[in-house]
Amino acid sequence: MAAMTPSTAFLPRTIHLGLSATDRKAVERQIEALIDLLDQIDGDADLEPDHEAYDPCDHGEPDLYHRTLPAYGIDQSSGPINADAIFEAHLREMQREANR
Repeated sequence: MAAMTPSTAFLPRTIHLGLSATDRKAVERQIEALIDLLDQIDGDADLEPDHEAYDPCDHGEPDLYHRTLPAYGIDQSSGPINADAIFEAHLREMQREANR
């Protein structure tokens, strides 16, 4: 006899979780059950979305971060007192990256 594969036609259309927000173990079990349900629906337990396919403008996380933390004076509403130095350091980093 041939092995039966799960059919999405017989899966419930609505899922009622009925969980208590304080029962972590029950939430974990339910998450695992929902992941198993997704695996049945798409047929691939290791399917990960291709993020480039979802958003062609998404180029991932930038690898340039400000290495200098902002410093604030007594009046913090005027912004960091070292903003110019941070901006200049950022421009130098961008120039170094462009020249690689």
